[in-house]
Amino acid sequence: MNLVELYKRFKPSYYLSMRDLTIHVGMLSSTIYAMWYTKESYMSYALVPLLSLLHVKSLVILHDCGHNSFTPCKKLNYIIGTLLGINIFIPFSWTYDHLIHHKTSGNKTNNSFHKQNETIHHTFKDYYNMNIYSKNITKLLRIPCIYIIILPFISLFIIKFRLDTLSDKIIYNKYNISIYKILFDIIINHIWIIILYSYAYIQYPLSVLLSYSIDMAIFHNQHTFNKPYVKINKEWSKENSGLKGSSFIQVPSYLKFFTYGIEYHHIHHMVSSIPGYNLKEAHEYLEKTEPEFKNIVKLSMNDCYHNLWLTLYDEDADRYISFKEADDKIKND
Repeated sequence: MNLVELYKRFKPSYYLSMRDLTIHVGMLSSTIYAMWYTKESYMSYALVPLLSLLHVKSLVILHDCGHNSFTPCKKLNYIIGTLLGINIFIPFSWTYDHLIHHKTSGNKTNNSFHKQNETIHHTFKDYYNMNIYSKNITKLLRIPCIYIIILPFISLFIIKFRLDTLSDKIIYNKYNISIYKILFDIIINHIWIIILYSYAYIQYPLSVLLSYSIDMAIFHNQHTFNKPYVKINKEWSKENSGLKGSSFIQVPSYLKFFTYGIEYHHIHHMVSSIPGYNLKEAHEYLEKTEPEFKNIVKLSMNDCYHNLWLTLYDEDADRYISFKEADDKIKND
């Protein structure tokens, strides 16, 4: 598979990016205005799910801008990503950390001080060696309604999108970006958060938090399924990290406008410079030309729901397992 030729065939386009951005900004601003106009009535709460889905799309576009794949222009990507990030309270500097994720996903001995799977925090051996109190706390925090709905406010809004990137630059010098640029991104985002909150109403932050929950559920399922792709550094490859270590989520057609191609995550991890609006075509092209595409991981909505209970990596069995499976395994030892 020639990845360079694949990129050339499906590279970013000014026309497609500006067309989609115009439609998205039009829908986003209209929905925000309608929510503000009806803020004194229950009708505004009915708009929260729609605005949340539009926020999901904003994050996907911001994410593409971070890969410099939304438009062909790096500066324009930065401007668009920064402005969209303000609406969802995510500084552009988050994308610097996300680029490391692409270099390490599935690589358990990477040299970047990065987890091979960012939503799997412990191995079975880690869990086995915990005391009873640590086990219970870990189980509590990984209950899906807590991990997917409640924790994103703390882990994403307060820590991941702000402190992580800054601390990783200071401690590990992970990025080629200067610390001043990271600080600028965070400060600009904070200034606008203060301004937005001065005029905001409860429905708006609710829509952002709901979008974080959707994002977290999607992100977990993009790399957490069985059989996993987890390799040591010398056996790991970027292409296989996409083909074997990233899923193709079967998103219902009526939601694809909002997910904006991120469900084709196997393509995205192979060639992250292909924009979201071209991933569907790239997938269909490769399905016809590449035999290995018969074996990509496809996840139904039901699969995605059940995968939320996969919380540990069992190194001996080379699979992700739930706490129940881990407890049964310990009991049978």
